[in-house]
Amino acid sequence: EAAEREAISHVIQGTAADIMRLAMLKVCKLQYGALLLSVHDELVSKVDSDMVEWYAKEMKEAMELGQPFEDVPLVVNVIVGQDWRSCHK
Repeated sequence: EAAEREAISHVIQGTAADIMRLAMLKVCKLQYGALLLSVHDELVSKVDSDMVEWYAKEMKEAMELGQPFEDVPLVVNVIVGQDWRSCHK
């Protein structure tokens, strides 16, 4: 049973990692900001202060990847703050 769970987990985790890499590639191409780091399933960017709303909208769209799965929506939440810690209080 453990081997079966591991086999399923590897596929799921590998797919999640691939989705994150694709999202990172799209976010890296956005103007007015820079991708700084990823923390598990989160991306942290530094953005020009006057372009935050535009960047948040574009980042959300980029990370949704055009919803590649029919029955499983990719849900993306964008939180704006001065630093990573302030976004998680």
